[in-house]
Parts: sequence; structure tokens; C-alpha cells
Amino acid sequence: MKTLKLLILVVAIIVLLAVISFLVLNKSNSAFDINKFIMENYGYCDEPKFCNNLVMVDCNSEVDGPLYYLNKINGEQISVCGGACRGPIGEQIEVCRTLCPPEEWNCS
Repeated sequence: MKTLKLLILVVAIIVLLAVISFLVLNKSNSAFDINKFIMENYGYCDEPKFCNNLVMVDCNSEVDGPLYYLNKINGEQISVCGGACRGPIGEQIEVCRTLCPPEEWNCS
């Protein structure tokens, strides 16, 4: 009888540890919420546009405000440009050709 109680206690501890481990690992591996990140960091900009693993956030680039390209998975800034790239001249042409949009932005 004593052995049975000890066995039940051991099984209960193992189950409890498994549940705690699952909860901790599940919380730390939760998906990055790009929409929440954009609202917190770029809240006054246009609605984001998505292409593959990139997100474009336009903050009035039509009047020379910034235009951001972010990594959708972690929010890392890939490129920043502004209204100057809507009609680049001189040295701006080459910069805008490679940054706005970045090569990874290949959606129509």
C-alpha cells in the first residue's frame, strides 16, 4: 500500500513537471505579433502591406515621410526610404533602386 502511494506521488510529480514545462516553453516560443509591433512602433502610419516575409509600412511617403520595410518574423528594419524615391534624381537613383523596395519585395 505504501509503495502504491509513493508510485502515485511520483507519477503526479512527473505530470506536474511536464505541464509546467509545456506552459513555460509554449510561452517563450509564442509567435511574434507583427501587427502589434507595428501599432506600437508605427501607429500613425497607413495599414501595412505584406509580401513574403516583408512588411511595408508607409508613413506618408507621398509627402516625404518615411517608408519602412520590416522583417515580418521579428520586426527588424530591412530598409527605410521616403518620398524622394518616388521621383529620385542624381545619386538618389541608385540608392532608391536597391532600398525601395528591397530585392526581397517581389510581390505585385
